[in-house]
Formats: sequence, C-alpha cells, structure tokens
Amino acid sequence: MTQLTAQDVNKYITTIRINFENAYKTQNDEEREILIKSWFAILKEYPKEIVDKAVINAIKYSEFAPRIGTIVKEIEKMRTAYEKSDGELWAELTDCIHNVRGYQIFAMHDYIYENGKRVSPREEVTRLYNSLAPELKDFVGGVENLKSLALQDTLEFEKGRFIRTMPTIKQRTRTRSETPANLAGLIQGLSLAIECDGTKLLQGE
Repeated sequence: MTQLTAQDVNKYITTIRINFENAYKTQNDEEREILIKSWFAILKEYPKEIVDKAVINAIKYSEFAPRIGTIVKEIEKMRTAYEKSDGELWAELTDCIHNVRGYQIFAMHDYIYENGKRVSPREEVTRLYNSLAPELKDFVGGVENLKSLALQDTLEFEKGRFIRTMPTIKQRTRTRSETPANLAGLIQGLSLAIECDGTKLLQGE
C-alpha cells in the first residue's frame, strides 16, 4: 500500500475540476492550499490505491462535482464490502458459545485431555474469546459474560439483541480502530472531566 500525499490530493481536486466545469474554484493560492490541506487531513489515513478508486467512482457516479464526503462514502462502501455480515458474525459467535459450553462442563478441572493433548478449560475459554472478531468482543463484553452465555439457553433472545445492536457496535468498533491512541486518551480524559462536572452540578457545587 502507498501512503497518500498532499500532491495526490491536489491531483484529485484538479481531476474533478477538469471533469466538472467550475468545480472548486479558488480565489488565490492560499484558498487552494487550505482546500488541499482540509482534504488531505480527512483522506491521509487511507491507502492511496483505495482513495484513487474512490475518486474515480465518485466522478463516475456523481451528477455534480463530488464533495469530500462523497469520496469518503465511496471508501466506506469498498471497506464494508469486505466486512463480515451480521449473519456471519452471529454464526461465529454461536460456534464459539457451543465450544465454550463444552469446556464449561469441565470448568472445575485444571486440565483435561483433548485429542491426546492436555489442555486447561479456563485457558481454552479465554483463547476462544480472544479469537473473536472485535465487534463480537464488544457485544459479549468479556470472558465471564461469554461463560454466562454458554450456560444459558437463550440464544434466540440474544440473536434479536445482536441484530438490533450490531450496526451501532460496528460503527463504534470502527471509530475506535481509526482513532489514534493519543487522541483516544484525550477523548477519554474529556469524557471523565465532563462526567465529573456533571456530578458537581447535580450536587449543587
């Protein structure tokens, strides 16, 4: 994959201007630079090859000059096309739950023998949880919750909740994966500060 550059963004804007008359006219070099920088700030996290294709798709299917949001939507279309569907994720989770259920029978044992190999039921349950897709980990909420699901006969009820919440979980998981660690720390700190301020207001301080 090739890293996107500001020069690439300049070419995208020029290509759009050529294909759509009067698109993105700027009054001077400063405005042009601001336009390029703003697009680059949004697109720089994506590989150049993907943005190239997204720009072409946006030009191909747009009746008017594509905006930056149109290009990002094209990128998202390509990315989500290769994400697991809700049905595939549910099948992965149910397989995991059935496997965990088998190990839960031997939860009191330190070790059992499986295909001639000594394994720890507790370690195997943790391994199964860790092997889940990020969205499924978010839905389950931890190893202990996975164990609880395995001990209950409520999969049909859980499926309804799963289908309702998965779109939100996918978006949240995607946002977390795209947020740099330093920015995530700032956001968490801000959330904590707001929460503390809210508590003080409720207490009349």
